[in-house]
Amino acid sequence: MARVAAALLAPALALVLAATGFADTQKVKDPHGDGHAGCEIYAATAGHAKGGRLKHTITVRDRISSKALAPIFLIFGKKSEVGGAPRATLSSGASGVKTALSKNRRTVTYTIKAAKLRSEAEISKRQKSYWWVANGCFANPDWAPGTRSGGPKLKAHRFSARR
Repeated sequence: MARVAAALLAPALALVLAATGFADTQKVKDPHGDGHAGCEIYAATAGHAKGGRLKHTITVRDRISSKALAPIFLIFGKKSEVGGAPRATLSSGASGVKTALSKNRRTVTYTIKAAKLRSEAEISKRQKSYWWVANGCFANPDWAPGTRSGGPKLKAHRFSARR
């Protein structure tokens, strides 16, 4: 009887362990009301897609009128670079970046091959992760993740999914 129960539970346990081992998506919820009209970020995610691609999404309060006006991701090689210029930008029209808007036009999704992001951001293959932050708009930025004082707070993300 115990062997039958163990035989039935083993596949379910393996599935749960596999799902948690491959789950490598980060989600950052942003406080509501800290951004200006058209720039208010609700959430941002960084994750992995098929074929060695990285997938980033930003969800905002108001509708995004066009891909060209969508919020962007700033990519840094090190956390200490936050005060300087980003190494790469994930935005509509950026080299190697595919952009898609959701049906309700409140979420923008950017996908890029990990190797392309490494070359664009000049990040060596030895480095296992990069740092990202979402920016609602340039004039009155709403950062996700952000600090209490209103500045950006970088989040680390691995180039490859954990196995």
